[in-house]
Amino acid sequence: MRVVLFLIIFMIMPNLSTAQRVQISGIPGQDSDMDITDMLGQIMAPYHNELTNLNNTMTDKEIEFELWQDFKTQVEEFEQVNRYIMGYESAFRSLTNTVSDPTALQIQVTRVAKRGEYRATINTLASPHSFASAPIPIDKTITKGDFSVIFNTNTNTIQFPGGNVSDLFNLLRSNLSNNIDINLLNSSETEKIISLVGSKEGLSNQIMFEGDLAPLLDAKILTTGEQSETNIQWSISNTNAIISNSSITIETSYPLQDKTMLSFSSSLTEIIENIEVQNTNKISLSNLTQNNTGEITNLNIILPGASPILEDITLDTSEPEIVKEPIQQLVLTFDDNTVENINLENKKYSIPLDEFTNKTLISVTAMAEDKILDISDLTFVSSPDGELKPYNEISKAQDASFLLDGLEITRPSNIISDLIPGVTLDLLQEKTGAIKIKIEPDIELIKDTIVQWVVRYNAIMEEIYTYTTIPFDQIGRTKPLHLRKKDEEDLKEGTFYGNTSLTGFKDRMRRLAGSPHGLDQNSLSLLDQIGIYTRRRTSMNNDPDALRKGTLTLDVGELEQKLNEQFEDVNKLFVLDTDGDNVGDKGVVISSIDTLKMMIGGNGFLDKIEQDNPRKMKEMDDIISKKEEAIESTDRKERQALLQMNQAIIQSKALSESLQQRLR
Repeated sequence: MRVVLFLIIFMIMPNLSTAQRVQISGIPGQDSDMDITDMLGQIMAPYHNELTNLNNTMTDKEIEFELWQDFKTQVEEFEQVNRYIMGYESAFRSLTNTVSDPTALQIQVTRVAKRGEYRATINTLASPHSFASAPIPIDKTITKGDFSVIFNTNTNTIQFPGGNVSDLFNLLRSNLSNNIDINLLNSSETEKIISLVGSKEGLSNQIMFEGDLAPLLDAKILTTGEQSETNIQWSISNTNAIISNSSITIETSYPLQDKTMLSFSSSLTEIIENIEVQNTNKISLSNLTQNNTGEITNLNIILPGASPILEDITLDTSEPEIVKEPIQQLVLTFDDNTVENINLENKKYSIPLDEFTNKTLISVTAMAEDKILDISDLTFVSSPDGELKPYNEISKAQDASFLLDGLEITRPSNIISDLIPGVTLDLLQEKTGAIKIKIEPDIELIKDTIVQWVVRYNAIMEEIYTYTTIPFDQIGRTKPLHLRKKDEEDLKEGTFYGNTSLTGFKDRMRRLAGSPHGLDQNSLSLLDQIGIYTRRRTSMNNDPDALRKGTLTLDVGELEQKLNEQFEDVNKLFVLDTDGDNVGDKGVVISSIDTLKMMIGGNGFLDKIEQDNPRKMKEMDDIISKKEEAIESTDRKERQALLQMNQAIIQSKALSESLQQRLR
């Protein structure tokens, strides 16, 4: 019976080699005693172990790459400190300044400022020209006039047709707002004040006026103030000259000072008389004689510091002049035969006589034809400053005047940046006492920067030591990275043991810290000379840990002393420009950046790892994906084979039992 059963199983077995994945199902009421799951697990175990190893390897590579990235970050931070030291923003270029009296003077310095100590005395501050009018009744009628306002090189011509204070204010503001701030202030319910403030400081920015200044005098923006005045008396009794179809001349000897103003009022009225009188008595300017002057026979002229001059009237009647149209004029004659003709209207006059400065006025003639002319208050006004005074001067246009190291200096502004290279002075108040200014390197900032350089250097050396050294108790027992991460152990210990790139980089960093960098034998050339060292031959107290790892020890006190005593030498030790092109080419920093190129900079070891990692990880991922597909396929085949074997065994057992029953 057993022989027959064996033959049946042998005949069924070949069908198991082409198994497909199907749901396990037995024959009802039968059991083969096969543990398909356990058998399948045993068959697939080698395949799954291989896949697990691949995944662990990939995890190790991922952790390894993260460690390289972390190390690269530290290398880059060290490079940043070096580039900061050699760059324009370097702490070695930073300057600090102190001012003994910051309430009177403040300064700002740039990185190219000239270092040194200075003394300043502030005599006067620069100020803009600002003034205001007297309170003006809002219903006051201000006379018309054409005048110019001069501010620096800008001349604005203003034609005022007459009106009230608001009209004058609006006209001034619309024409002058670019250079002068014009405001209208309420003095009371019935009076207003016009204020003018120049937009710039300095004597050259004084606000000046030319032309017919009657509106400004009438509005009390300008005033004659305490200036020198000379009133011309047309007669002994009064200052008016009233002539009808006639002329009158007074002779004088009046020297014109700088910026003399002539002011007077002129009134013209028509002559009303009958035709008969007009035909017989009409007098033209061509035949005026001394007898035409009526009752006026003497003139009274008041000059500054002089006694009255009494002279007879003399009229020039030679060479009669034919006048076709009636003329109303005031004629000024000067000692060089220069004549100024002023056509007259019904108005107030304020006329500058600048072009006649230093000339002497020898006569004044008033003439009217077919009119009655009334001239009053004929006055020559000379200002010590060369012009009419503002009514209420708030601040004069003046330059700043001060001493810097004994040198007297004037500037049109209180902010001065053209004296000390890289330094801006801000004058705040007058100060007769000496103000001390000190501009020097920012030693504290430089010290902190050098400390950061040492800290970053040591961080790299600490990492290299950790990566390339296996702890004594871990020799031969080092775990893969994925197990260390799982067990929360130090991932860095000995991870890159034997890596020649790291050990080579460590050696170059050691040489960087211990090699000379200067070219001048009389200057500093070693970090050891400023208190930065790994080993000091003169000391028996070297740090064993620093010697083992290659880290640096920093003596802060010695560093501060060298910075204060030999700042330029310390600067040159770190960055030195040997060819004068303003680019450092020697020094600790230049050597550091060159050393770091072994790791970073496009072709460095860490850059290549970063560039190659995506490709390697993709290759590993492809291998794992293919392995997973192969395992899945193998699993299906093996599972189907076991199912078929299980069914064959069940069928054989059933057949065996059936044969046994038949043979009984």
